[in-house]
Amino acid sequence: MADADDMCDKSQLPPVPQVKVVTLVNNFITNTVSFLNVFATSAEEKLSGVAQRISGVELTLALLEAKLNSVPGVADVAPIRMKMVAEGVDPDVIADPERRVPAPPPGGGDDEG
Repeated sequence: MADADDMCDKSQLPPVPQVKVVTLVNNFITNTVSFLNVFATSAEEKLSGVAQRISGVELTLALLEAKLNSVPGVADVAPIRMKMVAEGVDPDVIADPERRVPAPPPGGGDDEG
């Protein structure tokens, strides 16, 4: 069942008054700009907070590095350990040979067919 509005020929209706169209468009633009301003302010505040936290972490990391570098012998061990980790070797297993390394999955993890 069709409504009476669907039955009438819309080409015969008078156009919407231009003042009403301008008012609606201006209202839409005003609301959209207001929303975007609030959103941008909120995002900027959140990014500022994240930047402050990152600065704090960088400062803490610099302090920890300075403390580690003040310990004799640590400067020699750290690069070796980092190289082992980069190569995929677990330095803790070498330091503790009694530690068990999990066996690789059956078939070596290859899915050949």
